[in-house]
Amino acid sequence: MTFLERIKSLFKRPEIDIELKFQTPATSVDAAFQSLGLPKTKNDYNYAAAYNSLMWVNLACSILLEKASEIPLLLYSKNRDGSLGNEIKAGPWWDLWNKPAPFTTPVELRQSMFGNFAYSGNTYLYLDIDKKRIWPLHSHEMAIVADEELFVRAYVWRPRSISSEMFPAEQVCHIKNFNALSYFYGLSKLEAAWAQVGYLDKDDLFWETFWKEGGRLYGVFTTEQSLSDQTVQRLKDQLKSNYQGVKKMHANIVLDKAMKFEQIGVSQKDSQILDKYKMTREEILSIYKIPPAMAGIMELSNYSNMEVQERFFYNEAIKPMLTLFEEALSSHEFLSNEGKIVYKFDLSGIAALQRNDKVIAETGEILIRSGQMTPNEVREQYWGLKSVSDGNRLGPVSNPVQDFTLSAPKPEIKQLAESTETKEEPVKPFKQHYTKEQREELAKAYDDDLKDLDNAIAKSMREIFMDQKERVLKNIRSALKSKGKMKFKAGDEDEIFDGLSDFTEIIAASLREGYGPVMRTMGKRAEKLVSNLGASVQFDFSDPRVSRFIRQRAQSVAGVVNEETLSMLRDEIAFLFAQGGDLSQVSEGVSAFFDGMASWRSMRIARTETGAAANQALDATWQQNSDVVIGKEWLTARDESVRESHLIDGQIVPIEAEFVLGSGETAPYPQGPGLSAGESINCRCSTAPVIGRES
Repeated sequence: MTFLERIKSLFKRPEIDIELKFQTPATSVDAAFQSLGLPKTKNDYNYAAAYNSLMWVNLACSILLEKASEIPLLLYSKNRDGSLGNEIKAGPWWDLWNKPAPFTTPVELRQSMFGNFAYSGNTYLYLDIDKKRIWPLHSHEMAIVADEELFVRAYVWRPRSISSEMFPAEQVCHIKNFNALSYFYGLSKLEAAWAQVGYLDKDDLFWETFWKEGGRLYGVFTTEQSLSDQTVQRLKDQLKSNYQGVKKMHANIVLDKAMKFEQIGVSQKDSQILDKYKMTREEILSIYKIPPAMAGIMELSNYSNMEVQERFFYNEAIKPMLTLFEEALSSHEFLSNEGKIVYKFDLSGIAALQRNDKVIAETGEILIRSGQMTPNEVREQYWGLKSVSDGNRLGPVSNPVQDFTLSAPKPEIKQLAESTETKEEPVKPFKQHYTKEQREELAKAYDDDLKDLDNAIAKSMREIFMDQKERVLKNIRSALKSKGKMKFKAGDEDEIFDGLSDFTEIIAASLREGYGPVMRTMGKRAEKLVSNLGASVQFDFSDPRVSRFIRQRAQSVAGVVNEETLSMLRDEIAFLFAQGGDLSQVSEGVSAFFDGMASWRSMRIARTETGAAANQALDATWQQNSDVVIGKEWLTARDESVRESHLIDGQIVPIEAEFVLGSGETAPYPQGPGLSAGESINCRCSTAPVIGRES
């Protein structure tokens, strides 16, 4: 069977699992088409209900849709060579988006588009071709009618209050997120994290009970007298009646002179639930890539990291979604006017995505003072300005506010330049802070420091993957035994995956345990690097930035790792089911899958995570000692495996600034926040301190 035939076979399965009642005349689609099967429908109602009733789900989706809907959608004509033509500011196609369906404003239209996509992973737009109007449809009310030749023949709208109606495929623009288990429906982020959403529901119940029954006295009553059961019960009733509940909290209690009250804190169980509530809150935000400050969580935020968080949000959450929408709209036959119109979202008004002139000015100053670039080179590269007559020399430039040069290291490290400081002659500027030989030495020392730590985390990950394997094999045996049969078939997957979502927290705990030794080791390395330059710094492991990194990074990475494992496992099991699906075959295939994956994936995760923790510790040290460290220098592993975009060896920026990679991406340090996976995985780059002092 060819691949095309296998794809076509998807449409021949009798999977109609919804009842359709068509109006007459329903659509222009042939009535006989109603007998065709539907792909397995996707029930998004639970996700819509979660958006309406769970605070943190609603907040996450609302932030996404509100921020995205503020960005104007622009229309451009398309030239014959494929390039963008003039912006379209009037006419029927402009009216589509700026004069949409009745009772809908342009912003409301975009909110509906992005809102449905946020909770369900799907956006459906009904296109009234005759009247040239766009009607946004709720994702949980839609179903797809498949076709052997056309792939999608029609869309069924199933509102709860009226009869269903079917629209031809060309009258619906369907924008969907990637879904590894469906060719037809997009995957909701809530679906991938449904377990955590369930915790929110339980949290709400806890808080409702806490405030209804809470406010009670946390303490112990003591007396030297003997109390009868009747007296004890009367005392309980009086306390509950007079002192328990929100309205009676903090009331003064009057005791018999023979009784004493000793107050204690909130119970351990209640305290644990409070902590779990915070963790679940952050996990829900993290699946939408919404930084805490964007959601109004200011516990660990300051002015500096708020700017980074906002830039991360737009780069990681908003821009990829807008790109998906741009391509979908521009490729739709009707919306693109048969390929003559291109859609682009205008990001020029987003301050977080614009260049930071202050940081660029500081970076240019460091580059000039360290002798890496001339003033004219900085003017041309960073500001697009013309050269000036005296701007071609290397070396320090006078500054009425501050004038400093880079300090020399101790003699035990190779000299940074041929000239050294003497009593008669001031320190001369250095063309580069570290020589080629020094950078090679530093790169080797960095790898040596992390080798054993890499192996420790890799070993832990392999053990977790093996535990997952045993859990899956146990589920396979249990599933067949409970069903009293010898072979699996499609639809039996749920029992096999039972309990695997629990491994997210197991992975997170393992990473949290592994990050600590890495960061302590790198803290000592940072102290030694600065000491070799004739100064002194100290790494503070108790810094909130360090603990926040450990907690948030571990939880985020664990979710991605486990989700990727389950996705690959689903593909493997689907293949095994298609091959016959007997117990022996599926068990052997699953064992081979986990054994093969653990051998390469454990080390990849370990290298990536030790590198991320190590570089965060180095950067934290520079930040904690900003009175000594004025900048940071990018160091590569200096071998043939270094990514082309990371070949910025020797680039120096201020400690608050970000490095600019060859790809155009920016980050405060290698594997730092905001970098794509392609710029982070297996990266072995690091940073070194730049020390300055007044002349």
